[in-house]
Amino acid sequence: MSGSSPIQTSPAQWSPGGWILRRGQRYMRRPVVSIAGDRPIIEAVRMMKDQATRHLAVTQDGSIIGVISVSNILRYYSGVV
Repeated sequence: MSGSSPIQTSPAQWSPGGWILRRGQRYMRRPVVSIAGDRPIIEAVRMMKDQATRHLAVTQDGSIIGVISVSNILRYYSGVV
């Protein structure tokens, strides 16, 4: 697959109560469903299906570095990216 990564970056910070997303915070489920940034996209698809969610926070070294959505994955696989 060629093209850019389907991950969208979004600033976030950790607090004792969990992740605080500066944008879209009120729309995120708690606890936040996340996947490590080095995992394959197919694993994200499976996790979205198992968790019944359309978005996953993407983490690296314990920090949220972005968000991946079903539409990002569809664009990536369709070659629209």
